[in-house]
Amino acid sequence: MRFTPSDIFQNPWRDSSSKHTQTRAQEFGVTGWIQNIAGEKIEGEAQGNEEQLQKMVKEIKTGPPNAVVVKVETEDIPVVEGEKEFVVKRTVR
Repeated sequence: MRFTPSDIFQNPWRDSSSKHTQTRAQEFGVTGWIQNIAGEKIEGEAQGNEEQLQKMVKEIKTGPPNAVVVKVETEDIPVVEGEKEFVVKRTVR
């Protein structure tokens, strides 16, 4: 699943979202990645079973404390074989 939270208000979300999302993904047993993109965008991919992904989407829609996430776009993508963890990728500028 590819996810793109958009219409995010309050910069603390952007500053803390990657680590927060990584921590929650690890708790849920989800693999994949998250990355901050220039222009205050965030994107990522997550893999897991249906229950794990439902929890992950709910968490992404909620965001970390002091954040307001208005919209999250998701799409199904092919499974990446051999993925073992959820990582934070370097910010793209």
